[in-house]
Amino acid sequence: MASQSHKLKIAGVWVLFVAFLIAALTVALRLTSEFSSENDVIPAPKTDLPELTPKPSLMPASPPSPTSTPTPETSPIRAKSSDEEPINFTPSQIMKKIDSEMFESQKEHMRKSFIGLPVDWTLSFSSTSEIPKGSLVVYFKDSSASSFLPLVAISVPLKGNERLPLTEDGKKFRVKGVIDSIDPLTIRLRKETFEPSP
Repeated sequence: MASQSHKLKIAGVWVLFVAFLIAALTVALRLTSEFSSENDVIPAPKTDLPELTPKPSLMPASPPSPTSTPTPETSPIRAKSSDEEPINFTPSQIMKKIDSEMFESQKEHMRKSFIGLPVDWTLSFSSTSEIPKGSLVVYFKDSSASSFLPLVAISVPLKGNERLPLTEDGKKFRVKGVIDSIDPLTIRLRKETFEPSP
């Protein structure tokens, strides 16, 4: 009798194992079919955020005629990013735009779309953090955001900025730069400048 109940337990475990495998394979097949159909377009959710204007192309739309002089619109040499107009997105709007995407691959593509764009923001001082090689990372908050995220980070030399950690939390600064990277919590800038805002 004991061996009979033991065999029933083993059979029950096998039935559960097979049911689990079938469920796992079903989920895997559904996910595979979702991600393999690259031609399917999933509409992005509607947001109240402003649309990005496309960057000028590196190449002219049509080759210039031998007698024409390239204009700024058709010149194959793109203006430096610092000469471009700053984008109209706030740090919070950038994160909302990225988070509105459904899949991580779409979010990553959206993050990359913002890299290299110039910004000119009025932000609130948050904190600093000393890093090796005599630098200081300064964190700012989006004053228009309802939460403390995202943070905007810039790196400055420690020399000449020793008293920056003593800055009052919430003090307004005008921060300019070019978006270098975006992670889920922070937007990092390069070619940055900052000054107290009046």
